[in-house]
Amino acid sequence: MVRYQNITKNHPCGFKRQGSFLNAIGTLKKKLLFLNSIFPILSETFIFDQYQRLKSEGLEFEIISSHKPSDNEVHPHMKAMQNEVSYLCEARWGELLLSHWLFLISSPVVYFKALLRAFLLEEKLKTSIAHLTGALLLKRRYPELTWVHSHFTYGATAIAFWLKYISDTPYSITLHGADLTFDKVPDLALKMQNADKIVSISQFNLDYLNKYFPAVDLNCCQVIPLGVPAKLSVSPQTNQLQQPLEILSVGRLSIHKAQHLLIEACSLLQKNNIKFNCTIIGEGPERQALTQLIEQYSLAEHVQLVGAKFHHEVLASYANADVFVLSSITEGMPLVLMEAMQNGVLVIAPDIAGIPELLDAGKAGILVPVNDVQALSDAIEKAALDPSSTLTMQQHAIFHIQQHFDLDKNTRMFAAIFRSLFS
Repeated sequence: MVRYQNITKNHPCGFKRQGSFLNAIGTLKKKLLFLNSIFPILSETFIFDQYQRLKSEGLEFEIISSHKPSDNEVHPHMKAMQNEVSYLCEARWGELLLSHWLFLISSPVVYFKALLRAFLLEEKLKTSIAHLTGALLLKRRYPELTWVHSHFTYGATAIAFWLKYISDTPYSITLHGADLTFDKVPDLALKMQNADKIVSISQFNLDYLNKYFPAVDLNCCQVIPLGVPAKLSVSPQTNQLQQPLEILSVGRLSIHKAQHLLIEACSLLQKNNIKFNCTIIGEGPERQALTQLIEQYSLAEHVQLVGAKFHHEVLASYANADVFVLSSITEGMPLVLMEAMQNGVLVIAPDIAGIPELLDAGKAGILVPVNDVQALSDAIEKAALDPSSTLTMQQHAIFHIQQHFDLDKNTRMFAAIFRSLFS
């Protein structure tokens, strides 16, 4: 991976000590932007929940999104917040050209340096120019801009990087999982080295940074997990031996979530005469392949792909589940696992990324090797044949979520970052 020098190097976290926005922040109207690639969408309800909590905490910010989701990707209760979102994709060509022209006139040297730098990046030139255009547009629309935050390391963070390049506007990132370890994001090192603050949902991500991106200053990094709303006391759910085991899995039908591994595990359960029903909630590009696999293993009576569901429907589904199974090959720290654990459902998940932290090193759920169908099947079979053996684990999971993954508490920690910057 090509490495570049940081844009600003005088401050340990990337700030300039002289002549920066920090020296002028007291004289400016503070403006915080939360920048997204696409918002709001059903598959990222955790971002919507975080923004809602931040607003209830009194934090003032505006939400920007590069792209607008289709209507079927937005839950009705998200509509009110969606109406507050500014979509860069809706900008007219005239405004985009004007943004280029005004910056060219005011800062010609920086403008041409930016164009030259676009040729040197790992990202495709056309995409880099689009990201630079987004940054120029935001600079024109928000001259009082003082900070930008983005979730994931994708296009939104690329725009944040360009904003810093052209105007020295600081930015922060929330690292999740696949955006760091799996997706081969262009210019990943550059984006992280120039971030003024990195928030990670897991300690795993910071350990990964330390190992593979040593130029990133860990003093500017902080672990703040995602979370779920606090819930009244819940009892662990147990399966009755005479009834089929109810297996639940929730996630986008994608190569990342690898539901084919769960289906193959179900075929082994069927061979061992284990009674079960498996419900897979989610939609995505792998639906056809997964449907064919279900037919191949003659599992149509036992495995159902029920499509995408609204969040309240997903929450209701935990009441009918005996075990929640995640078969992903790459992850962050999945919210669906938190929800299942909070509802007293036994969880089985791969031993990757932030999942061992979430499952308290196997004390709050069953960890299995990633991409291991036999191990996954064995864990489910054990839950079916001896459901009482995991009660202590399920009780600990409920407590673990209450103590460490409370949405309101973790959101207050997140909000404190920006309050400290603006104080």
